[in-house]
Amino acid sequence: MKSIVVWVLLSSFVLNLCLPLSLFAIEPSLPSSSITIISNTDGATVHIDASKVTLVTPITEPLLVEPGYHMIRVEKEGFTTWRKDMIVSPGEQMTIEAILLPIEVTDAQKKAFKNMDKKPINKRWWFWVIVLAAVGAAIAGETADDDATGSVAISW
Repeated sequence: MKSIVVWVLLSSFVLNLCLPLSLFAIEPSLPSSSITIISNTDGATVHIDASKVTLVTPITEPLLVEPGYHMIRVEKEGFTTWRKDMIVSPGEQMTIEAILLPIEVTDAQKKAFKNMDKKPINKRWWFWVIVLAAVGAAIAGETADDDATGSVAISW
């Protein structure tokens, strides 16, 4: 019985000693991956993984990325936005081409966008001041008419 207790205590001591050392074990590192981004327009902004990295085209060197899932967005004012979600394998070298198309905006569209920020008339303070003044004038005029006739309405 004593030997079993000694054996359990000794084995638990060894496990407690070895377990923390296993936490410091070096994990094998995965080879880094790279993405080369080519765009048809210069000056476009490239966002990788929700703006963790932001670059401007042309990008002359491949981007080193961790293997796994990545979101890439390329955008420039006056052009369509290009998006791509991708999974990059360890050691993989990818080349992607982002084609941004120019957006043609007509004069009518420019005018519509220009007027979008204007408030409707019923959202303006002066509109309600005029409405209240008109209602007040109507009530005051009605009261003045009753006083001019001299009649008093009595209801039982």
